[in-house]
Amino acid sequence: MFGSWAGAMGQCQFMPSSFLKYAVDYDNDGKRDIWYTQADVFASIANYLSSEGWSGDPDNNFNVLLKWNRSRYFATAVLQVADNIGE
Repeated sequence: MFGSWAGAMGQCQFMPSSFLKYAVDYDNDGKRDIWYTQADVFASIANYLSSEGWSGDPDNNFNVLLKWNRSRYFATAVLQVADNIGE
């Protein structure tokens, strides 16, 4: 495993404890690869957000995102991207 100077790892920037708790081997290749395997990256992010209360309610999801990153601009942008992916 490798990460930044501060310890965050992979595309989702998990700390080692978060990697151990939330990383997912979505493509079933025997590795939880949050660096290069998009399926594992997105499944791991979804696993983390689900554990924080992510649901089908946009108002609730906005609050979940604010727990992770306090920027209202970030939360709004993520929800807009999620809405576009769902279409």
